[in-house]
Amino acid sequence: MDRKATLLSIALPPLVLGGFVLGYFLARQQVGKQQLGLKVREAATLVQERYYGETSDEKLEKAALEGMMRSLDPYCEYFSKKDYEDFHSKTISGKFFGVGIQVEVDAQTGYLNVVTPIEDSPAFAADILPGDLLIKVNHEDIKGQDLTEVVGKIKGDEGTNVTLTFARKNRGMFDIVLTRAKITVTAVKPKMLDERIGYIRVTDFTEMLGQFDRAVADLKGRGMKALVIDLRFNGGGLLESAVEMSDRFLPKGELIVRTKGRLKHDNREIAAEDDSADVDASVPVVVLVNGGTASASEIVAGCLRDHARAALVGARTYGKGSVQTPLTLSDGSRVKQTTAR
Repeated sequence: MDRKATLLSIALPPLVLGGFVLGYFLARQQVGKQQLGLKVREAATLVQERYYGETSDEKLEKAALEGMMRSLDPYCEYFSKKDYEDFHSKTISGKFFGVGIQVEVDAQTGYLNVVTPIEDSPAFAADILPGDLLIKVNHEDIKGQDLTEVVGKIKGDEGTNVTLTFARKNRGMFDIVLTRAKITVTAVKPKMLDERIGYIRVTDFTEMLGQFDRAVADLKGRGMKALVIDLRFNGGGLLESAVEMSDRFLPKGELIVRTKGRLKHDNREIAAEDDSADVDASVPVVVLVNGGTASASEIVAGCLRDHARAALVGARTYGKGSVQTPLTLSDGSRVKQTTAR
């Protein structure tokens, strides 16, 4: 047997063994998935057969999906098809009825944590603050309840009242009666502070780049020589909008954000693409931040600071640091899942 044949005969057994091992682990993975589905079905069957109260397949399915998402982190959620349509419509249109607070599940307590009040809303006028813990809605304890269910209790017809019980550090528990109103989120609000300093308030990062570009052009036309960007109480929004806004200030090729996830397309390094910055480098920029500055707004603030393009003024930001992606299920419902850091 020549040397080539000898080497080939030596190399083949590890390849065969490697294929066998890979096949074994893939088969084990598949069995694991089947067992997971089997246990859920078994539990559902026992509930249907032995639970003394009334229930339904739809209710059990919804509870299983909500519980699965809730077990991951505070930002993962399950939406029925209708709930997601309502959520998406509110996010895009910026109009809904309620009291104007952004909340998330607090994993340690099971209550809801206030991310930020929405500017010009009843909650904002009542001085509800980021970090307040929502304990009760209309005197009903909400511990452990689904986020969508609690939000549904807070929302209601315009002009009606809702009583919310909060807990705040160094203040304890307190009740606030709020009158529901039509909440209209104006994402971008510009003005001149004096003859030289422009000011742009950005309340969220939905589809707001057209508004921002018009605001910058307007302020330039009015003699802007310096710019203040106000991201206080900005709870975030779309990653793409944060990237595009950062791009307005940076030369092509500068890194805006890096994301890390399990899949290849969740591992990205996103850089500025425009050849020239929309806001000239000679224009000094200050970004205002506070504890309600979260998610997409933290990307913008951190990016501009890291590239020495802006100074940050204010308080420590919220500290979210993760990306959520809505993923569609077979019936049109969605799971909003953390897919990257």
